Amino acid sequence: KFVNHFEMKRQLFGASKLVKDIEQDDLSEEDLAALYSGYVQWSPLKDSSQRTVSIMFPLMSSKEVPLMSRTRVSFYLRMIAMEDIDFQRNGMIMIVSAAEVEGGCELDLAGWRGDSAKRAARMTESLPGSTHGVHICFPWNGSFRSFVFSSLLNITVSVLNPLLKVRVRIHRGETMEDCISSLQSFGITTSVVPKSPQDNGYQTSLLQKRRILEQSRRRENDVMDISSSSANLNQIRHRQSGSVDVSLATNFATAGPTRHDVIMGRGQRSYSHAGNTKLRKLVEETKGIYDKCSKRNKTDIAVRVVLAMKQKGRFLEETEFGWEEVPDKAARKKSQPCLSRRL
Repeated sequence: KFVNHFEMKRQLFGASKLVKDIEQDDLSEEDLAALYSGYVQWSPLKDSSQRTVSIMFPLMSSKEVPLMSRTRVSFYLRMIAMEDIDFQRNGMIMIVSAAEVEGGCELDLAGWRGDSAKRAARMTESLPGSTHGVHICFPWNGSFRSFVFSSLLNITVSVLNPLLKVRVRIHRGETMEDCISSLQSFGITTSVVPKSPQDNGYQTSLLQKRRILEQSRRRENDVMDISSSSANLNQIRHRQSGSVDVSLATNFATAGPTRHDVIMGRGQRSYSHAGNTKLRKLVEETKGIYDKCSKRNKTDIAVRVVLAMKQKGRFLEETEFGWEEVPDKAARKKSQPCLSRRL
């Protein structure tokens, strides 16, 4: 799942975005239009098991929501959801709404193509969090439109069940309200579930606040980068002058290694440390793919290994002033030789 995640991220956003969190400013205009269109939404309330409830409207026009934008939007929203502790612990429930079947608009089935189920399964395998159930709701009024969609639905469910490894339930009713109401028996508060893509006031407000937060974080990071660069420059000047400012060096020191950290260097202490053991295990899981990659892609995999370790830990080096966290480039140099040989 770790490798699949970063491979999908590279395909969707490019290699330059592998080492950063995806923000709204990383999305194209088409992606942002899709994000704010209501194609995928989160319910304001969780279900009775405290699972996040996601609502998707896959039959929206592909002109309004291009297929690639759908995928990038789904990726971005899932990564936001991962910041919620309930999502991490309890996972999510997905509602797939076919409200367009009930209306008089022309159906655009591009979002429900034959490979859509497989694409959804690949997305699920590549993203953090778990999906515990899928509820597909659509009105059945005996019309030809209902018949066509029902046929597509049966095919999709036959593919989804084994791929997603979750229970997929179909809810039919004379109207969309009837379908949504049946979700109450599964602990979902239906009064707040969006009934259409246009019913997206909560989602729009949430995304606007999120964008302001992302921009604020980026400004803070820029200030920290400038301060860090200035401190590093001062340290270099002190070294070049033949003296070291101890107070400055102390500022670069950090807390000692925990079981999640990787200790740089050789010897029994670093080899037997829990974090180094975890790194070797991760390398073993990745090595089969690494051996088959080109030189450029091997560097990408080394970056991913470092990022995975840094989710909970650090790469630390002991100096005369204490423990210091090493730059990512040095961490990659620690990981890449491990990938090049069997440990």
